[in-house]
Amino acid sequence: MRDQSNDFESDALIYIFEAQVVTGKTTIGSAELIVPPGQSEDRLTRYDNVSGGTSTRVIFNSRQAYPEYLITCRQSPASPRGRNV
Repeated sequence: MRDQSNDFESDALIYIFEAQVVTGKTTIGSAELIVPPGQSEDRLTRYDNVSGGTSTRVIFNSRQAYPEYLITCRQSPASPRGRNV
């Protein structure tokens, strides 16, 4: 068997998107949601996004986001254990 603890892709990249987002009307959400909850009993008028009580908002429609920046970082391997670098 291979020791996977030493495996590392030297070119491993991390991508971060920064976007302008139209948030609209918000409500508290939950992890089970695949569409935003309805605003009224007819369920056809839905909230635009949900939050978990923090500054993070989850949108359900990509047309609400306009990508502004793509930040690319190279991931560096962790230092070997017991070695001060």
